[in-house]
Amino acid sequence: MGVEHVMGWLERSMEHLPSFPRLHPQECLKRSICEAHNDPDRHGGLGLMVRLLFPAGGLAHEEQPSGRQGATANDSTTLEYKVINKYRHAAGFGLSRRLDNNGTGSPNVCKDKYEDCLVSLLDLANGLVGMFFTR
Repeated sequence: MGVEHVMGWLERSMEHLPSFPRLHPQECLKRSICEAHNDPDRHGGLGLMVRLLFPAGGLAHEEQPSGRQGATANDSTTLEYKVINKYRHAAGFGLSRRLDNNGTGSPNVCKDKYEDCLVSLLDLANGLVGMFFTR
């Protein structure tokens, strides 16, 4: 099972989650990906898993692979490609802002970019892990 398959599955699963004002599931996932790449030291092991599942690089060109120009909207390969690009864009945005800031995370840059997500899922998850696994 490749990363593309996992991303496609995740995209289809998120379509069924309810969306509340300022808590849009896809925006929250993109914000989490952005934050993991923007400030990797802050998010520890959970951030590392996010960075491994959603890498910033990969495709040499941000255009469809050759031979895909005539693909239909129902084509699963095209859907997976669009999903990958959406999340790679979030990862690339976070990484580029960190690199622009001499290798340190830029506070609030991902929060401002993905403003349809009120809370940081990574901060929330790290807080829950800390609450249950620290002495």
